[in-house]
Amino acid sequence: MKIAHGEFDIYINQQYDTAMVCTRLSDSFNAEGFKLWMEAMKLTITSLQGQPFVMLVDELSATGATPEALELANKYNTWLNSQAMIAKAVVYSAPIYREIDKKNIPARQAQNIKFFEKVSTAKAWLAQQELT
Repeated sequence: MKIAHGEFDIYINQQYDTAMVCTRLSDSFNAEGFKLWMEAMKLTITSLQGQPFVMLVDELSATGATPEALELANKYNTWLNSQAMIAKAVVYSAPIYREIDKKNIPARQAQNIKFFEKVSTAKAWLAQQELT
């Protein structure tokens, strides 16, 4: 049995008219850790019962992912593209992580997605997206 690597938390911020699904990733993820996160995210999103939402992904404390985890990330984002997501903001600690994700997660090209260095600017952008 493989041990899951990577930590996360997930919550829904109802501060705005549109639900904001927020997740924070920490450490390095292997496939097992990513599967746990992916299942939790799917449960959270499906709990919205088709309501439109925006998403904030805080990766400031994340330190990478295995190739297997990145492959799962692409499958997850393919599923996410079929949901009622209006926009997604991803906050990275370094540009190299953004570039790795861009290369390995092509499913995100279909998303209204923007990348940030600060959570506050990401939230401000998401607030604007829900109004348009």
